[in-house]
Amino acid sequence: MVEAGRRTVCERVALETGLSLEGSALQPVRSVDPPPVTCYTVKGKIRYTLVLPFTHEPLSSVPRGLSPRCSSIQNLRWCDPASCWEEIAPANQLLLANLLWSEWTQEQRAHLQPALEEAREKCTRWAQEVGFEPPAMPF
Repeated sequence: MVEAGRRTVCERVALETGLSLEGSALQPVRSVDPPPVTCYTVKGKIRYTLVLPFTHEPLSSVPRGLSPRCSSIQNLRWCDPASCWEEIAPANQLLLANLLWSEWTQEQRAHLQPALEEAREKCTRWAQEVGFEPPAMPF
């Protein structure tokens, strides 16, 4: 299961960013338990996805430019997640907060906490619709 997840992550990252990751450097993040559920609509039908997070060792050289090969990518850039929080999907907000909470300043935490509570509300509703538990919060 983990190996299939690694392959999927590497394929998606290559498609969405143009970056080539090494599957062996990807590790599942087990501290985000339970992980969030996200919801989206395809051809008028609602789809649900359990979002399982992976981390990657730092890249040996980080390319300045990113080159998506996926038409769903509209804006791609390197940035501090806290600076563009409103652009990040609710499930991804929860994952990032669980990973970065201890690194953020008190000011950043206070600024982002209301948005995180809103993201958790959405993800909790989606999780309940498909029989999963509410997602983990960093605080």
